[in-house]
Amino acid sequence: MKDCAEQAERLLKQHKATQRDIDPTTSILDWDNHYSPKYRRCYLRESMLSHRTGAEARDLPAFTSEVYDAFEGRLLAMCTGQTAVKTAKVFCRVLDEGSSDGDCIACQRYIDEHMDR
Repeated sequence: MKDCAEQAERLLKQHKATQRDIDPTTSILDWDNHYSPKYRRCYLRESMLSHRTGAEARDLPAFTSEVYDAFEGRLLAMCTGQTAVKTAKVFCRVLDEGSSDGDCIACQRYIDEHMDR
């Protein structure tokens, strides 16, 4: 478990170092890690905050969560709970175990299942 926390912190540092280059209007607001004995994987969850303004902000969620396999560095899911936003379903994707694009409930269920067990 200690290895999981250390690896998650390494991956987080990489993400923080490149976040501005990837999308300067979004920042990492919070993060946590979890080793799942059930899935035998280490996960990193990042809570993202968008700083977009104007018309663009109306169409995009302000908050998203991204879950990564901390050792592979692979994005597994990206979700938002802001389903009233026009493009919310674009931000609800499970990339692990097949894909469930656009299903925000399934996406959140995936995150809850993998970060808590």
